[in-house]
Amino acid sequence: AALPKAGGTMTGDIFINGGSTTERNVRIQNTGNVLYAGVESSSGTRFLGSSAGNAFFGTTSDSGLEFATHNNVRMIVDGDGKVGIGNTAPDEIFHILGSNAAPSPVVKIQSDDTANATSSVLLMSRLADNVNKNLYMKATLGNLAITGDSGYGRVGIGTTGPYFPLHVQGPTGFNGEAKNNILAFDTTSATTGTGGGIAFGGYSN
Repeated sequence: AALPKAGGTMTGDIFINGGSTTERNVRIQNTGNVLYAGVESSSGTRFLGSSAGNAFFGTTSDSGLEFATHNNVRMIVDGDGKVGIGNTAPDEIFHILGSNAAPSPVVKIQSDDTANATSSVLLMSRLADNVNKNLYMKATLGNLAITGDSGYGRVGIGTTGPYFPLHVQGPTGFNGEAKNNILAFDTTSATTGTGGGIAFGGYSN
């Protein structure tokens, strides 16, 4: 079927094939912006960072890409490459904005739906010698575990340089008395004299 030259409707598939390894694309544009969708050539030169033979979808201008459902923009990739979900003006590389002020989850991560499955998030940092170190946050058997590469994985609250596996530093830190750094509170019992606590343990030989 032939495409109508000035609007209209056609039926059937649109098949674009050059019979070679040159780029093939569909271009949609107005007076200021162009949207490309297609397949890279053997040289992969449509966009900066393209690879040969990949499918592509995007622009060559600083305009963003919007993804919408039900007449509402749900996600955007702006001209700087920042991704916003629920937010059309992302501040960071990945910015999620929920729509409910109540304490409900915004992100759900589930690695599998089988018994005893563990979900994890890997955070990577680079040291001064350009060696990468990994920190893992794992949800396992209903618990949260934070581990790291050997010699690393310490957790700091109120400090970016923890000395111990768990280091809590109050607002006055090393400059004087720091009060009420940790609150342990148990609401399971209303009996007088009961409450939260901290358990200390170790190995005995």
